[in-house]
Amino acid sequence: MIGHQLRQFIVDQINGHLDQNSSLNTSSIGSLDNGFSQIPVIDKSKKIIGVFSWKSFGKRVGDLHATKINPTDLPIRELMDKGRFIDPELYIDTETDWGDLDHILVGTKDNLVGILCIADVFGRLNDFA
Repeated sequence: MIGHQLRQFIVDQINGHLDQNSSLNTSSIGSLDNGFSQIPVIDKSKKIIGVFSWKSFGKRVGDLHATKINPTDLPIRELMDKGRFIDPELYIDTETDWGDLDHILVGTKDNLVGILCIADVFGRLNDFA
């Protein structure tokens, strides 16, 4: 058993978010250009409702390939993945199945501690090896 709490794996916290109703044409996605692979998406009450990533964007572009819809004109909510939240005090080896995940939101919709991706996990596990 690895036995490390998720909180121990959070290296960097994202400073920023995207509004669900903005489009890529109007949104600042600088966080994705600055080394982050996911960024939280919020609703009008400032609750986190999902995560935008280049992966989620790419899936949507594939869906729209045969249409005349420009994905950069769509609202972020149509380009995001639903977020999966997990408590920061849980142990990573008992509550997380990375087989179908590339990231998880650590915390709650109201209190995000950070976003943990598989690269973060492997990097930190390497530190312990």
